[in-house]
Amino acid sequence: MTYGVPYSFVPGTKARADEVNANFIEVLNKIEETNTRIDEANTQNNANKEEIEQVEQNLKTELAKKAGLDLANLNTAGKAVLNNKANAADIDGKWIYKTFTLLGSVAGPVSGKYVTVSLASYLPSGSSVYDVILRADIEAKAKGSYGLYAFGSDLMNNWFTFGRVENGRAYYAGNTVRVPVNSTKKVYIKSNNSTVGSNMLYVAAIGYRKVR
Repeated sequence: MTYGVPYSFVPGTKARADEVNANFIEVLNKIEETNTRIDEANTQNNANKEEIEQVEQNLKTELAKKAGLDLANLNTAGKAVLNNKANAADIDGKWIYKTFTLLGSVAGPVSGKYVTVSLASYLPSGSSVYDVILRADIEAKAKGSYGLYAFGSDLMNNWFTFGRVENGRAYYAGNTVRVPVNSTKKVYIKSNNSTVGSNMLYVAAIGYRKVR
């Protein structure tokens, strides 16, 4: 934008002092107005800069929340990739080896039934999932006793067979199995529909580790 002055002068003519002064005053006023606009622009720029910095800080805060340690922002596929690449030793707990008798000389379940065994006094308190090593033995008290026995838990769709005693023999049979246990801290022992006779169970926990 071009600014003018109040008076113009013709070469060879005398200039009046008040007109010259008026021109100078007008120029000074225009300079002052320009400086004021520059100051206002700088003030606005500083305000905009502060607003941008605040937005950036808010964004960083929100991103930090989204990247929380609980990984709640990951979908199923993302968690699968993480689990596949992560060092399992860093995620899953170390094995704690501690022997604890759960059942000692207890009659085995009849056909189609099951025995509930609580691990509440063995595992730490809380709602974590544990991988538990269990040792179970079956004693056939008399000839003619036979059957197939298996472990299960609230996290299992199938049962883990741990021992079988055969018809016409009286002896011990057993095995060691790993069973996942949730917050109920319960495992179950069942027998198949062909189980007959007097069979006794011996069950002990040998070790555990926290997995989730």
